[in-house]
Amino acid sequence: MFPLPLAGDDLTHAVWMGLGICAALGWFAAEVRRRRLADDRLWVIAGMAVAFGAIGARLLTWPQQLDLTQNASLLQWWEQGNRSIIAGLVGAWIGVEFAKRITGYRTSTGDLFAPAVALALVFGRVGCLLTELPGRPTGGEWGSCSPSSR
Repeated sequence: MFPLPLAGDDLTHAVWMGLGICAALGWFAAEVRRRRLADDRLWVIAGMAVAFGAIGARLLTWPQQLDLTQNASLLQWWEQGNRSIIAGLVGAWIGVEFAKRITGYRTSTGDLFAPAVALALVFGRVGCLLTELPGRPTGGEWGSCSPSSR
């Protein structure tokens, strides 16, 4: 057994995200087996969900300004930009729809993915908790807890 990395670094976050993805794929596999679904296209759809989710989590947060020339370059954003759970979910949904279209799979898959996604989010949030400072002030008066704002 290897020691988990210290909290507060990118490796910790990556380990917890990886655990979440593995747990989600395990849950998905168990649900596919439980329902006796023997269609290999489901694994193409799951793979596209993971891939597009990972890409979407990073790229869909790139446009920070309406004037795109004021944003960081796409390469710089890819290397140093932030990630978003919501953007990852949107990317995964796009990946599922794209995979269903190219494979010709027409049956609903939401009931297969929803519990797996919820499980992955639990692991991912633990990674966020270990690596991000909770309760950072917003800098705006509306988010302040000072006595003068009450």
